[in-house]
Amino acid sequence: MEDEKSVKYPWFFPVGAKMDGEKMRDAANRHVHETVGDEMRTAPMGFGPMGVRQVPARGEGGGGWHESVFFLQVAASGVARSR
Repeated sequence: MEDEKSVKYPWFFPVGAKMDGEKMRDAANRHVHETVGDEMRTAPMGFGPMGVRQVPARGEGGGGWHESVFFLQVAASGVARSR
């Protein structure tokens, strides 16, 4: 498997936590800008996630869900900065 540094054009989802009081769509928009820079114009599309993945809990106690990962769609235009 290749790691990010060995791939010419790596592709990934911007990921991060939501801050207290922040809406999910605002968090998604913020993480896109933190990842690709402010030269990119973005606009969240819709008011809810387009998908959710729940990660099962591990360790003692098991059962239930450890966390939920939400996927939000963002329209983007402009130039992304190089990593």
